[in-house]
Amino acid sequence: MRWKGGYTVEAAFVIPIVLGVVFVLLYALFWVHDQCVLQANIQNGLIQYSDTGEELPTNEEWKRTLQQNLWMGNVTETAISHKRTVWRGQAKLESVWQNDLTAIFFADSQNSVYCLEWDEQQPSDIVRFRRKGESDDRD
Repeated sequence: MRWKGGYTVEAAFVIPIVLGVVFVLLYALFWVHDQCVLQANIQNGLIQYSDTGEELPTNEEWKRTLQQNLWMGNVTETAISHKRTVWRGQAKLESVWQNDLTAIFFADSQNSVYCLEWDEQQPSDIVRFRRKGESDDRD
């Protein structure tokens, strides 16, 4: 039985493949984390500005607010606006860790643009008034 060197040769092929799969999965998890955090940061910022009535931040302030708690992404473009009762926030997220291995699996998805709108007038805040003599059909 002269198979002692066979395990080394097999490991030389298997270990890089296993490590590559693990790294791609970690990359995907970090990317999804950053997408969720960015979307939550946009929503929290819009709710904060709509509830407190603060004036709109500059793009740099808005970018710093959105950049908080991101692991591997970088916010490159931002916009925030307020028209009537609707607040609108937008941000572009780019991956900082762009390499050839992840480019194979995540072609052009290493850049994401998020846009979120928040209406100051929530349905739970609206009260329906009945006219005099109008019956309540809910009873």
